[in-house]
Amino acid sequence: MMISISINEFAKSYVKNNKSEDLQEIKKKLKSAVENKRAGAVCITCDSPIWANKKDSCLVFK
Repeated sequence: MMISISINEFAKSYVKNNKSEDLQEIKKKLKSAVENKRAGAVCITCDSPIWANKKDSCLVFK
């Protein structure tokens, strides 16, 4: 099942589990991914839509 989660919430969780990562950089990359999705970006491997949905959220497996 996939759920919507805020970029901020996901980034905090990611950095908590990946201590060498920078919170602001992760948020920047996630926001960029969402913008790319809105612009029509697809997976470079399988041509499927990427998992991002709104300006301030993304989809993750739960």
